[in-house]
Amino acid sequence: MAALPEGVDEAALVAAAARRAVRLHAMRRYRVDGTGGPPAIVLGSGGLGAHAIRSGIARVADLLQARLD
Repeated sequence: MAALPEGVDEAALVAAAARRAVRLHAMRRYRVDGTGGPPAIVLGSGGLGAHAIRSGIARVADLLQARLD
């Protein structure tokens, strides 16, 4: 799990990551009530090599930076 800066829309980030071939899950999906709590994403790396993991993290970082600029 990775906490997101306040104000970042989990669903929008997940959708943008998918367009860059990175699969994430919004933390909201895993909360008991499906709503509250600070923005966060769930990351997974099962079956991926180190290069693919680094590449995916870099893509997510680029997306976050664009949202914070």
